[in-house]
Amino acid sequence: MDKKKDFTDSKEDRESSNENGLLYRHLFETMPLGVVYQDADGMILSANPAAEKILGLSLKQMQGKTSLNPSWKMIREDRSVVSEEEHPAMVSLRTGRKTGPVVRGLFHPHKNTYVWLRITVVPLFQQGEDKPFQVYATFEDVSERIETDKEFRHQSNLINLLLDTIPDFLFYKDLNGVYLGCNKEFATHLGLNKEDIIGKTDYDLYDAETAAFNIKNDRITLEKGEFYYNEDRVTYPDGSFLLVETIKVPYRGPEDEIVGVLGICRDITERKKTEEALRLQANERAAVDDFTYSVSHDLQAPLRRIGGFSEALLEEYPDCLDEQGRDYLRRINEQVSSMKQLTDALLRLSRVVSHKIKKEEVDLSILARSHLDKLRLDDPGRKVETNIEQSMLAEGDLDLLNIVLEELVDNAWKFTSNTEKASIEIGTQILAGKTAY
Repeated sequence: MDKKKDFTDSKEDRESSNENGLLYRHLFETMPLGVVYQDADGMILSANPAAEKILGLSLKQMQGKTSLNPSWKMIREDRSVVSEEEHPAMVSLRTGRKTGPVVRGLFHPHKNTYVWLRITVVPLFQQGEDKPFQVYATFEDVSERIETDKEFRHQSNLINLLLDTIPDFLFYKDLNGVYLGCNKEFATHLGLNKEDIIGKTDYDLYDAETAAFNIKNDRITLEKGEFYYNEDRVTYPDGSFLLVETIKVPYRGPEDEIVGVLGICRDITERKKTEEALRLQANERAAVDDFTYSVSHDLQAPLRRIGGFSEALLEEYPDCLDEQGRDYLRRINEQVSSMKQLTDALLRLSRVVSHKIKKEEVDLSILARSHLDKLRLDDPGRKVETNIEQSMLAEGDLDLLNIVLEELVDNAWKFTSNTEKASIEIGTQILAGKTAY
């Protein structure tokens, strides 16, 4: 009876063992991880189909090959060469300890390039032995992941380089106001390294008033879900300050959910100073223009009366004055005429300064001819030969060009008054490849 039971137990054990062996074999043959068994010398004993596919070698080509074979051309991620003794299998055989997981590159003979493997090696011991008699290595092809990580690092480095070349301050925070990153300019503005800012809040970086102001604007940006603009004065502990304009926008995660705030600040201190200087300059210029116009306009009426009365005295009461008195009146008239010219010039100047420039094509010939015709009417006794080039076209403001031509023609007429055969010529010539008038 006992012998029969022993025979039954032995049969059941054999059947269980066979079943487990079949399950193990099925797992070994179908698992996506590559598996290689190596003996105590590092020689490959067996490998599963996944290992053949990943390594580009058949089991027959691998059997008898050791980790010391230089054809593996194993490298690290930094492309440095791994010596045969440093292969993960040889390390586990030498130390008796698990190795990995580590990422190593192996040369693929069919792809003619390296494939990247994530390798783990486990030593196996016989009962009572302290040195492994075998090791098995499991590995997966992570080439695509490595290339993706490499491309991500490249893109990340490129983006960081781009951000660090932006002269504005750039930062981003999470929903709790914790800084996740910034560019170099922002860190320099705070007198810190970029690494020192990450993980901090505004209360760690600014005074309480500035921090509360920043956090309030963050909250407005997150609540509105769109960009928010403000200008502010940032004061430092030493009393210096910056005027900055800030644009904040919510930035979103992969599901389009808001995950934080992105901010860009620009130092507008110099711009504001320039704007203020220009505003003051414009106010001063306007005041000068008003004064110039008022003076020239208010002087015209008294000058006309003085000139009129002095001419009346000369014409109606010539016998009442001696030669010296008449000379005084003539001098008064000359000074009145000079003052009238000066007030006219001031009026023209005020018009020029306040005039809005409007560019258009202007025929200078027509303007010059019109001014000369007026001068001939005012002084019909003058005999002046004129030569005006036809169709002198220029681009500019009609009113301002008219003033310029009027001054030029008036000067030419005035300064040739003592010339017996005066000639005024208006035209163009080419100087340095450009038309000169």
